[in-house]
Amino acid sequence: MAFAIKDGETILLIGDSITDCGRRAQEAPLGNGYVRIFSENVTATYPELNIRYVNKGIGGNRA
Repeated sequence: MAFAIKDGETILLIGDSITDCGRRAQEAPLGNGYVRIFSENVTATYPELNIRYVNKGIGGNRA
């Protein structure tokens, strides 16, 4: 199966505190949870793709 994301695209991750996971800290804009792990794994698997990741999780919200 081919990876559906193309070079230069953005992946937006939204959700509650599990998504947020400390993302508002300047040194960790993706947080310290699954969003960071996901972005690192995708980047390691597809290093040729220039993918932008945006974490807009908000603790306390219901996804």
